[in-house]
Amino acid sequence: EGEVHFIEAPADAKERFAVLNAREEDIIVRCSTTAKGRKNLERWVDFHVRPKWAPRGAARFLSLVRNKHYNGVAIHRVVKNDLTSFGILANPKTRIELSSLPIEDDRNIGIPFVPGMLSFTGSGK
Repeated sequence: EGEVHFIEAPADAKERFAVLNAREEDIIVRCSTTAKGRKNLERWVDFHVRPKWAPRGAARFLSLVRNKHYNGVAIHRVVKNDLTSFGILANPKTRIELSSLPIEDDRNIGIPFVPGMLSFTGSGK
């Protein structure tokens, strides 16, 4: 219990990171949003990342945020009363690289998926 620390895993490791300890507190990622084009309307969305719930997913998301892969990314699909999709990375090289580095699903700890939650989607394989 306590702080989380990410380290680089050995090159031959199955996963590219190790989670030493899951953090109890949320890590808040604040994103600015726009309504039309690239005009900054000073509206914000806060993502509350909970590594304790999904350490692999949290690590991947935070890595993408730290490396600015979501900068300028559009919400590209909204299905009423179901889901909103975003995150198609603008850089094709990064998109290809990450598609070859899938993450394993995190352990199911019984947290129900409810409106407002964020999740990675599968590649259909």
